[in-house]
Parts: sequence; structure tokens; C-alpha cells
Amino acid sequence: MIEEGVARGRNAMAIWQDLVDDHGFTAGYSSVKRHLARLRATAPPEARVVITTAPGEEAQVDYGEGPMVRNRETGKYRRTRLFVFTLGYSRKSVRLIVERSSTRSGRSCTSGLSAGSAAACGWSCSTTCARE
Repeated sequence: MIEEGVARGRNAMAIWQDLVDDHGFTAGYSSVKRHLARLRATAPPEARVVITTAPGEEAQVDYGEGPMVRNRETGKYRRTRLFVFTLGYSRKSVRLIVERSSTRSGRSCTSGLSAGSAAACGWSCSTTCARE
């Protein structure tokens, strides 16, 4: 049962809850965690594809949902988008919070980052990101 859960990508808490609900398992969550640790220690490492590129040759751009940010002038909250630019060679990445995701804003961010400046997006990032 535990091995099946691991094969399906379930975590220790989900497996323990299934054992309790479906099979009347009475032992604690820690016993499932210990058993999973032993399984993972003996399992061979998962194969991963490694793509190598020359410096500056390739990068990946991703968008995702960002945090709610309050506009300083209006006081209203707005959902933002997260812009992530990852270099293919070093895997270093830059994460920016943008107001909207579009081809135009993405082009603006990538051209600014490739030139070495996140300011092209109109954002200054320190501990919090704020539109300039």
C-alpha cells in the first residue's frame, strides 16, 4: 500500500491518511515517515535529462500567478503575474512581479534582462517589488 502511494506521487501525510481511512491503520504518522525514509534510501536515483547549452545561447521564460499587491495611490488590491527568466547554461533565474502578462510585457522584460537591466519592465526589486 505504501509503495503504491509513493509510485503515484503521494506524500507521507496523504499515504498515512489513506491507511487510516481505508485500512484502519492505528500507528502514527511518524511510522509512515520512517518507512518512507528507508524506502527512499534504498531506491535508485531517478533519471533526469540534462540539457547543456553554451553561455548566452538559450533561456526559458515562464509566467505564473503572483501575489495580491496593493496599489499605493488607490489602495486597491490587484492580482499580479510572476515573470521568471531562467538562463539555460547556469540555471540562474530572475523573478519579477508584473501587472499583466502579454506578449508586449514579456518582450519588454526579456529585452531588458538580456541587456542586463530589470528596469526595462518598470520594476525595482528588493525585498518587495514595486512599480516605479
